[in-house]
Amino acid sequence: MTHSEYIAELNRQMATGMAREHSYRPALKQLLDTVLPGFDVTNEPRRIACGAPDFIIMRHADGLPTAFVETKDDGGKDENVFNIQQGVSINIFVKTGRKKADELGRVFHYDLYGRRQDKLDYLANHNLGDIHFVEVTPREPMYFFVPKDFGAEEEYNRGFAVNEPFVENSVGIVTTKDSFLICDTEGEVEKTDY
Repeated sequence: MTHSEYIAELNRQMATGMAREHSYRPALKQLLDTVLPGFDVTNEPRRIACGAPDFIIMRHADGLPTAFVETKDDGGKDENVFNIQQGVSINIFVKTGRKKADELGRVFHYDLYGRRQDKLDYLANHNLGDIHFVEVTPREPMYFFVPKDFGAEEEYNRGFAVNEPFVENSVGIVTTKDSFLICDTEGEVEKTDY
């Protein structure tokens, strides 16, 4: 894996909006394996005297540890370009007329992470033709419009639904007169006219 491929993979993972520290480790292992051909790189090695490093790097020749690696989120701030709620996306839909009636449209994704001014500078210097979008394939039943790793989906689906352990369930309290019966303060209760 080249450095640019590594950066592209980090960006792809970050673009999912779901990535955490462990999400980036496979790409780092690939990069380390490439740039350190005479070494073994192990992710999540067993606990050692100094703690639990994310990676241990050992020489092929004698198996001696030469480095321990920790991976962390940079903690940088992600600011919205527009004064809108976090989690809102901007979408551009293009109808070409080339899609069959029973065929889903193609979905491409790109995410900018960082400070507002950095994002504005990026957008001012790029157009739709030179942004490296990632094509995603929305799947039933969720149809995510962001890249997702479904590698553990089968294992996830072997689990149980949150409602399965409970014999009885309900929709909660239903009053049919919320405006009269639900109060936020003691003062509202005192004002209620029975």
